[in-house]
Amino acid sequence: MRVRTGAFERLGSLLAWFLGVVFFRLSLDVSYVAFVSVDLWGDGFPYSLNWGRVVESWALLVCIVVITPRQFKRPSDFLTLMLCVLCMIPITSYYCWAGGASVWFWALGFQYVLFCFVLAGTNRWKVKVWRPKSGGRYASALIIAILVLCLFRILQVGVLDQIAFGLEPELIYNRRAFVSSQVEVGVWGYLVSWMVKVCAIYLLVDGVASRKWGRALFAGVACIMLFGLFAHKAMLLGAITATLLLLLWPLISSRFAVVPAGLALLMLAMFASVSMLDTYLYQSIFTRRLFFIPARLDFLYYDFFSTQPSLLFSNSFLKHVFEYPFDKPYPYVIGDHSGIGGVDTAANNGFLATGYMQLGWLGVVVYPIVVAGLVSLVNVFGAKSPGFTAAVCFYPFAALFTSSDLPTAVLTHGIALLLLLLWLDGDNSVHEHDGECWASHLRN
Repeated sequence: MRVRTGAFERLGSLLAWFLGVVFFRLSLDVSYVAFVSVDLWGDGFPYSLNWGRVVESWALLVCIVVITPRQFKRPSDFLTLMLCVLCMIPITSYYCWAGGASVWFWALGFQYVLFCFVLAGTNRWKVKVWRPKSGGRYASALIIAILVLCLFRILQVGVLDQIAFGLEPELIYNRRAFVSSQVEVGVWGYLVSWMVKVCAIYLLVDGVASRKWGRALFAGVACIMLFGLFAHKAMLLGAITATLLLLLWPLISSRFAVVPAGLALLMLAMFASVSMLDTYLYQSIFTRRLFFIPARLDFLYYDFFSTQPSLLFSNSFLKHVFEYPFDKPYPYVIGDHSGIGGVDTAANNGFLATGYMQLGWLGVVVYPIVVAGLVSLVNVFGAKSPGFTAAVCFYPFAALFTSSDLPTAVLTHGIALLLLLLWLDGDNSVHEHDGECWASHLRN
């Protein structure tokens, strides 16, 4: 009887997850046809219905449903879900309605499958991690040092008068370009990026998790002021999302389907905002920018670099070994090629596309393996609750999945720093990681 009950529970969990994914996918489909494919922004996305692509897109979607974890046993399960809902499901919707080469579509699907299988294998390993005594104090000191250094830099260049909180695109981009040119010079570019994408959010989440409300308030105000200064909407959205993840973790950790279903409901709210507020701004920020621009760029990257030489990291750490083939950074090359956003637009994208850009077909294999290794390190180093770890990992890994090449995400966007903080801020004793140990750390 218990076996039969367990089988019914697993079947019910799979069905709920499948229905949540289908609801999300259908919401993406409606959004694409009704809003995204319309030429509202001067670069309307293509629309070309083909029943063969419809079948292919749903076939890959079913595969995604089957191999994606349906319970949050460890932080890597949430990061896998992030990759699924931010990248893979939008890719299936875009391919269905906009088209693209079938070989690129299945190459993207292959990377997700490989990522999931490699990650499942690493989760079976047992790893003992030594941590320094009072590591949490070292983590706090490192965060404070970065914050103080960046504050000194901001005061030194005198850009505080640029703080503003409007969402008008032209004002945002102009202010962002000016402040970045003044502050983010040389090594300061790394420190500022670490401050806004790792340190401030880590401090905020830690304050909320430990109920140290003064720390949480300070970090929250800092995130708002940094958004006002640097004009990156993702900074504020990352802080809000991380906090909500921590607070809602008891709900979503046991009900995996809540995430895609909740995103679908948010998209319905975006539909309502178009008629109620008479603006496409929020619809654009949430649906077009978050889901469909990365999906479109995935295909554009493959199309472009199928006829161009692979970069072989000549744009970064191997620039003295290989000659870079273009006269401008590759995001601007792709931006000019795609026509998204007009002239001098940086069309950045995540590892699903940049692996092929750097190494050709070898990158399609190597990149998901390396990313799976990074995600498995989150499991090993993150000795606090999975909810805390998932919250602080959201922003840097979202960049890796949707807008940054792998080396850039690890260094510039702070994944390496984040792993260091997780290692320092864990238990002071040896921590053994295996497939079941995270159940003992789960807490509301």
